Amino acid sequence: MKIYKESLKKALYSLERDGIVSNIMITENSIQASYHIDLPQFVVNDIESTEDVVFDCSPEFIIPLPYFRRENFPNVIHLLRNTGNFKYPCLFQAEFSQIALNWDANSYVYRLYEWLYLTARGELHNDGQPLENIFLYKKHELIIPLDFNFDKFKNGCILESCKTENIFKLLGAKSSNEANCLLQKYDFGSIAHSGIINPPCNFDELYSLFDDDNKKELKNNLKLLSVNHHNYEKKLIIIIEANIKDANLNVTQKQEYVFLVDYEIKTIGLQIGIIGEHEGNYSQIISPSANIENFKNITITPFAWYKHFDQLQGRIANGCRLIDITGFPAITQIGIGAIGGQIARNITQSGFPKELILIDNDLFYPHNTSRWLISSDYGNPKVKILSDQLNDIIHNTYSFPVYEKVEFGSLSDDILKAINLSEIIIDTSASITVQRTIDKYNFHHLDRITNFLSPDGKTSFLFFTPKGMQIPHTHLEISIYNFIISNQDFNNVLNSSVKGYSYSGDSCRSISYEISTNIIGIHSHWASHYIEKLYQTNEVKILLCNIDDNFQSKCFNVIPEILTEYSVQNCSQKVYIAKSLIENFEVHRTKNLPNETGGILIGAFDVINNAIYLVNCIDAPIDSDRQPTSFLRGNDGVEGKLNLISNQTHGNLKYMGEWHSHPTKATTKPSEKDNVQLDWLRKQSEEQLFPYFMLIMGDNSYDLYC
Repeated sequence: MKIYKESLKKALYSLERDGIVSNIMITENSIQASYHIDLPQFVVNDIESTEDVVFDCSPEFIIPLPYFRRENFPNVIHLLRNTGNFKYPCLFQAEFSQIALNWDANSYVYRLYEWLYLTARGELHNDGQPLENIFLYKKHELIIPLDFNFDKFKNGCILESCKTENIFKLLGAKSSNEANCLLQKYDFGSIAHSGIINPPCNFDELYSLFDDDNKKELKNNLKLLSVNHHNYEKKLIIIIEANIKDANLNVTQKQEYVFLVDYEIKTIGLQIGIIGEHEGNYSQIISPSANIENFKNITITPFAWYKHFDQLQGRIANGCRLIDITGFPAITQIGIGAIGGQIARNITQSGFPKELILIDNDLFYPHNTSRWLISSDYGNPKVKILSDQLNDIIHNTYSFPVYEKVEFGSLSDDILKAINLSEIIIDTSASITVQRTIDKYNFHHLDRITNFLSPDGKTSFLFFTPKGMQIPHTHLEISIYNFIISNQDFNNVLNSSVKGYSYSGDSCRSISYEISTNIIGIHSHWASHYIEKLYQTNEVKILLCNIDDNFQSKCFNVIPEILTEYSVQNCSQKVYIAKSLIENFEVHRTKNLPNETGGILIGAFDVINNAIYLVNCIDAPIDSDRQPTSFLRGNDGVEGKLNLISNQTHGNLKYMGEWHSHPTKATTKPSEKDNVQLDWLRKQSEEQLFPYFMLIMGDNSYDLYC
């Protein structure tokens, strides 16, 4: 967190110079600032011209989280839920660990200004802008049966707690005596996207959301429920229906919001004065009237609810039209999502592993059925479900579940123990964070495989390093990015127009993507085939499998970049330089002699392993000045080329500095003009808190300066 806090501070001071912020105050775990917003003549949302913001830099957060100090800050869309009394804006449609990988403090602090600016104008939900609701804290979830119908369940149902904490199932009751829960439903009509932004936590907050008719109905219903002594020991679930426009499907859909009252109906009646208590006996009060002042004492739990999987969800998830072992290795597999689950099943059915340890921290929900294994064990850990199924195929001691998460840069003792019991580690998590965290631990004594899909699901990537080969998989990841920007046929392999769909009544953050289970199946079978095949080899491999619209597949073998570690004075990071890049510089230098030439360094920063990669360049623009003893880089087309490289690699390759050549027989030490440019690069480095470089190419050697 320290590196992000320091970068954040510098970025805020930069905005202060531009007049966007003021009153910057720094404490141990926070940075406060006042944002000044250029408001329009007509303000759609209640954003004030000056908003006081606190960036929470507490150690438990991966990146600083901003929240607004104003108590009456409006309940607009794009606020993070379940964050207590403060309002936290959702600035980007990405998880915090993903933002941390490509941290840019200047963009982050300016994005907050843009968020306030657009919110004031009511323009924050345009295409390409962020969606709300990354849950910061643990939520409660309810699994609703496929045949759920309010009229069928309104006379009583069974609320059953799953083995996993805070996961519940709603079941039908054969009789009113068997029921332990009652349901109440209210219709809110049409409300704005995304409905209830900050779920109420007590009856008073819930009551304030009701219109007059619903308020009257609620009080009458509470009275009727409380006066019936047969209901005293039962719980109460409140269901709110509303018509919400779904931004993903561009249609209006009916959504339900579900709340569990934390007390038995007996306690509710006592709190609001419907029933009375004397020496342990309870009875109805004559002519009762609900005391709404005590509503704030009745706490409620918001539920994210999931209706059991059905055919419609399956068709949408697959993008369909709505109308129509001895001697074999022990393996540890991290990530058993769509492709990982099928790969685990494939390699198990092929009889390849001696044993299979599965690591994942996800739970199994109804929407997962579309592309995962067939099961109805909703609410339980995927690793437990899959291990049980695989053990049914093989034997009871074949597969072992590890219900753990690979944290940002850290592996738990249980995960380390599992990996060290294996001969192969397979990463099918599709997470750069997981891959780079595994790199950090140097498991070079194992065969290692990384497999993931492109965003549109049409291309599968597979990395392999045999045991004894000390090559981090981030080296292979960087090789892929360099391959993509260098080969026109693959420039758009990481871009996608695949649509998503909302799979729960929670919000528009609950999104899955329309990737056909058939494509997942093809890729999983391809990867499963190579997992066993590569185990027989001793070569480092980067393999690609591309599937066209006719489901025809074509495979490619990408040659890994040869990366050399270079020690740079005054640089705390490990620096890796691609051999192909140096060869490219040598060609350009020779071609332009006797004049100097140069260009821009392109590379990446691995924050988890504190490593920097220099792998490509942008050639000297046409407006550059080449002289026998000097080179001045121009700017024509540079911004467009940098943006293109960033788009093609999802922001993973970026500007990393400058390079130029020196004349024949000259040294590779910086000249006076070079030192001026180095000073400029150092200033930029201080702004971003990671170094930029200058590379000088000579006759048969080069030097790198930070």
